[in-house]
Amino acid sequence: MSPLSPLLLLLYLLPLSLQTLTDNQKKLCTTNDNGDIWKYDLTPLGAVTTPFTVTQGMWIYHIALCGEANIDAAPKLKEDAIVQVGGTKGDEGYEIHVVGTQIAARYGGEMWVNLVLNEGDTYTHHCNNSARKAQIMFICNPDAGLGKPQILDERNDKTDYCFYMFEWTTNLVCPDNAKGAARGMSVF
Repeated sequence: MSPLSPLLLLLYLLPLSLQTLTDNQKKLCTTNDNGDIWKYDLTPLGAVTTPFTVTQGMWIYHIALCGEANIDAAPKLKEDAIVQVGGTKGDEGYEIHVVGTQIAARYGGEMWVNLVLNEGDTYTHHCNNSARKAQIMFICNPDAGLGKPQILDERNDKTDYCFYMFEWTTNLVCPDNAKGAARGMSVF
């Protein structure tokens, strides 16, 4: 067997082991903003087998992007999702709210990307009973690895545009020529 044979075998098997993304996920999880200058690839977030979690007060948010959802609280969700679990319903246990299940938009700049997730559960007592939605602002930090999201706010005191706002510092949105340039910057 030649020395190249194991390498060729690995190159053949590697794509078989990677998770297949839908066309929409590929489009929205990889960006190509500002022509061909800034390219971002969020697909490594989909390789994580358990969702990212964020806790705020009595609420826990489960976030799964660019791959299978695998959220125990919402087993019917198959792809991108943010699920809010917590509060209390008396004897019924915890409340579960789907915050967003579809990446509806993405836009970005030199060292950041914003994803908008729509199609969440409807509010029952405020926000004109509109569907929940979320924005996740990914911010470049070359030292953060995949990073971890944090919730900044839930805007549910409006009548027409309510949303959850998350910030996520990660190296996935750092352009190659910006590696090491910014250390933990925040947009908000």
